[in-house]
Amino acid sequence: MTIDDVQIRLYEIRLYADSGDNDAAHGAEDDLYLAVLDAIHNGAQNVAELTGEALRSQQIEFTRRCA
Repeated sequence: MTIDDVQIRLYEIRLYADSGDNDAAHGAEDDLYLAVLDAIHNGAQNVAELTGEALRSQQIEFTRRCA
């Protein structure tokens, strides 16, 4: 996974959030975090950069619901 991959996913999350689809935005955010964790597990060398960029999703405003 690259920083560009994370940025693409952030863009997708923002699109969902801007359209009002909170469930899709939240699901895409969860998927992003899982993909970053998987990349780390598989030996990603840019851990700090990946996690820092992925955490930018918290700056995207949408309703996050947990069951």
